[in-house]
Amino acid sequence: MPTTARLGNDLVDLTTPHTAGKARDLRFLRRVFTAAEQDRIASSPDPDRVLWKLWSAKEAAYKAWSRYLPDLVFAHSRFEVDPEDGSVRLPQGLCRVHWCEQEEWIHCLAWTGFPEGLSWKVEGLPKGVPENGPEAITIPSLQARDLAARLLAGIGLPGARLHREDRRPPVVLLEGRLLEGFLVSWSHDGNRVAAAVARTGRGQEIPL
Repeated sequence: MPTTARLGNDLVDLTTPHTAGKARDLRFLRRVFTAAEQDRIASSPDPDRVLWKLWSAKEAAYKAWSRYLPDLVFAHSRFEVDPEDGSVRLPQGLCRVHWCEQEEWIHCLAWTGFPEGLSWKVEGLPKGVPENGPEAITIPSLQARDLAARLLAGIGLPGARLHREDRRPPVVLLEGRLLEGFLVSWSHDGNRVAAAVARTGRGQEIPL
């Protein structure tokens, strides 16, 4: 398991049409989930919620691990979620996960090492955002980035800007200078955005 602090997050908006009835898609289940995870979904009184809870953990864990292993291939079924242990295991090792849920959404945090000063938030998009077209893509991304910047200000970094190239993890800039030692992750789905920030550290496991 890597000791370097890394952070990932993922958000699932359960009000979006694509989330309903997915537990009946056997081809999807076999492609994405292990046999044990499929059994967990099938035996649940709310299989769709369990499915998306497991999905969000796999996505968040990949974001955290890909910062440590940039060439990591994301094969969903190789990321095995243990909800009781609060972890996701893959061939390279283990990371911790924690879910924050409400009726309409599921948010998952994933981390390796010992991040400090962890802060996260989920918020809705402004009303009237188009469902299709360029604005449907750019507005959620910009709001998620803005939310991350506000969270950074809350942990002692006002005026920070965020920069991201291609699919690489975002970096923190202050007055044009790259700042080391800060972890940032954001996501968006449907009508909601989420972000999480922290500082790198070597202290005790973060309490959640």
